[in-house]
Amino acid sequence: MQGVQEMQYSPKTADHPDTDNTLVIYTQNIQGIRSNEEKLEYISRMMESKSIDAFMIQEMHLEGDFFKILLKGQLLIHHGPNVQPHQGAKGGVVIILSPEMGTNWRNGGSVIRKGETTVGDMTRLLSIDVQIKTKVIIKTKSKIKHMQILLLSSYHPTSGYSKADANKFNLQVSAMINQISEKNILIMGADLNASIGTRLLNDKSMNARDCKDPSADLLGPHGNAPRKARGDLIIGILNQLQLRAASTFLPTKMVMTHGFTPPQKSPTNLTTS
Repeated sequence: MQGVQEMQYSPKTADHPDTDNTLVIYTQNIQGIRSNEEKLEYISRMMESKSIDAFMIQEMHLEGDFFKILLKGQLLIHHGPNVQPHQGAKGGVVIILSPEMGTNWRNGGSVIRKGETTVGDMTRLLSIDVQIKTKVIIKTKSKIKHMQILLLSSYHPTSGYSKADANKFNLQVSAMINQISEKNILIMGADLNASIGTRLLNDKSMNARDCKDPSADLLGPHGNAPRKARGDLIIGILNQLQLRAASTFLPTKMVMTHGFTPPQKSPTNLTTS
């Protein structure tokens, strides 16, 4: 399971036992499950053992839109093309929810947004709304409020596609996100297929807010520093949607086991790739 990334988001929590007050989300391109459905059993067991709330997956290589209950009770929501070729299957996106998060999704109205079949005749975009409970303290008294989290699984075009194709897909991502309320928290799990680089500060003592790089607030200092042309396109959409690239805020050796807790001030949305 190479490339799995974990993100813990606190204090906004799902309906967990009191001993667990974090929201744990994974994202991964699994490069096809068509000929190896044991991967789903593995993912189901892993989600239970690691208390994973949501798993956003790209490139399932399956066809059709469907739901599936996995071995350990997780809910799988799949968006794929109507037909896949016998050889060379491609695309398809999924969001898998823990049993608790599945209940929260139903409580939020069972909202699903599906991107159209797009670049490369693939389905690349799927999002859902999850309603969670959060405790608010007002004048020493606690009050339970409901809030909406948008989970979005996105598979971006590879470098083999043109800049025009990449821009076309980015517009579709923006259009889907623009449908939601600004009060909602957005968490995007994406295979960006781009080198977005890292935050570059001229002086180690320089604050990100003092940096002239427009991506200073969006990127952390870790990861592969070079940014290529396709990465500039991604930075543009991150800036437009005020998304932070979560994986760049941690050293590479920590990405597999730790997550990024975003600051309370805008931008509050996250993307991980």
